[in-house]
Amino acid sequence: MNKQLSILKAQKKPLRFLLAYTLWRSGLCKLFTFKVNGVRFRFFKSSLSMHLFINPNYIKDDLGYLKKYLKPGDNFIDVGANIGTWANLSANAVGPNGKVICFEPHPLIFTYLSGNIKLNNFNNIEANNVGCSDKEGKLFFSQNLDSMNHVTFDPVNSITIPVKNLDSFTENLNVINLIKIDVEGFELNVLKGAEKTLEKTKVVIFESNGAFQKKYGYQTSDILTLLMKKGFKIFKIVDNNEYLELSSTYNSVDGEDLIAIK
Repeated sequence: MNKQLSILKAQKKPLRFLLAYTLWRSGLCKLFTFKVNGVRFRFFKSSLSMHLFINPNYIKDDLGYLKKYLKPGDNFIDVGANIGTWANLSANAVGPNGKVICFEPHPLIFTYLSGNIKLNNFNNIEANNVGCSDKEGKLFFSQNLDSMNHVTFDPVNSITIPVKNLDSFTENLNVINLIKIDVEGFELNVLKGAEKTLEKTKVVIFESNGAFQKKYGYQTSDILTLLMKKGFKIFKIVDNNEYLELSSTYNSVDGEDLIAIK
């Protein structure tokens, strides 16, 4: 009981948190919707849905990226779409003449993604229930909270997902304005399967976490080297929202967003 009280006291919006938690535990959450930056989302039984229901500003940094790098008519790719926050918000940003291609391999979370797309009646989103990698085939995938699912090497406590390379989905696009990759450490494999895609891409935003990358046998500098060979400069955001250019030897320690700009 003391643990629950301490969690409640730590919340910036304790009453909203209590309501969200009650709805989540009861399963009634799916009856509710909420708006983020003018786009509607359903309160599915997922951790990200709960965070957004409590505080729509939870993804204010993501909204800043979309506003900075996307405009009407642009093309956007979302690898690791989860419930579709980036996908739906970007679909609204690029408009009917733009294109969004997103990927979410977990079958349950994909139903949440599809539900949010349908809720907003977006016709410019192509949603794919597959993962992205450097080789086509199948991989083991965890069944944790939606925001933490990842490729795993454990055949027992996992599901099997299909994976394809990103290049096979972008052949008909002449320009890709922005790619976002958030796959819990599997980013290098995604990029290795996107050689042709990267040649026509302007900006890549990707999660970088040294501990996650180590699980897959590489480090941040391997990603930076690959991207630099494709003509990108890599930056991290520091104080006052300034961009600090990174060298090819830089390695992330904790989780952070890095931005590659051509």
